[in-house]
Amino acid sequence: MVATQSSADGSAARGRRRFALYAYPPNELGYCGPDDPSLLTAAAAGSDTSPTGGLAAIARQFTGAWPYLSLIARANHIADPLEDVVVDAYWLGGPMAARVTEEDFAASSVVRMEIRTGRHEEELVSPLAHGAPLQHNYHVFVVYPWLGVLRRGGPEKVLSVLDGCRIRQGTLLSVDGDRATVESRELVFDGRSLKEGKPRAERVRLGLEAMVGREGRRLKIGDTVSLHWDWLCEPLSAQEAGRLADSTARVLQALL
Repeated sequence: MVATQSSADGSAARGRRRFALYAYPPNELGYCGPDDPSLLTAAAAGSDTSPTGGLAAIARQFTGAWPYLSLIARANHIADPLEDVVVDAYWLGGPMAARVTEEDFAASSVVRMEIRTGRHEEELVSPLAHGAPLQHNYHVFVVYPWLGVLRRGGPEKVLSVLDGCRIRQGTLLSVDGDRATVESRELVFDGRSLKEGKPRAERVRLGLEAMVGREGRRLKIGDTVSLHWDWLCEPLSAQEAGRLADSTARVLQALL
């Protein structure tokens, strides 16, 4: 019983830490979450990650991410939206994110808010019926209005916003102090659809030392890593990288 409780506590702590790892860059940029990004810094460095700690209250201030975490948790009969498996599914996708139904998403605060701004329920929900999992990149490509802006001839910089906001992956080429060079595939727009294009080298931040590995694993050249804005979040296993690639492809395919 002690071991089971310890395992549960460890999963809760990992989930909170991983939420902070991925949520930090947009929070630092002022796009979402609380005004003080140091709150997430403390959580990502290992402080305040208990199930009853303040990170849960901070996460609720991410009005984009929190509803998705709650939907994924409920669809998989998990009480805590910040359990590691739920956080993992939200950022990287996979079967757990795909279990959220069209009905539940249509009733969510995300869709209700978008409808109040003039969006239509069908365009927000229908990609789920076409196999798109409800993970972070769904929010970026489907719920955010930027793809529609591009289709209407909007400025090219909109594409760079989509590229940075999505969770993407790359191969670690080099590390220089608190910066790294990663080879990733850029997001391209053909006038109607988004897709991943040719590989490109990009410079990203490593962030806090505590953020560059998970459970004792350190970064090494050749690692597959996850990226959010200009931030290297964590090294990915082959299984994690496969889920992220598949989920991203399914969301983009559902938008054709």
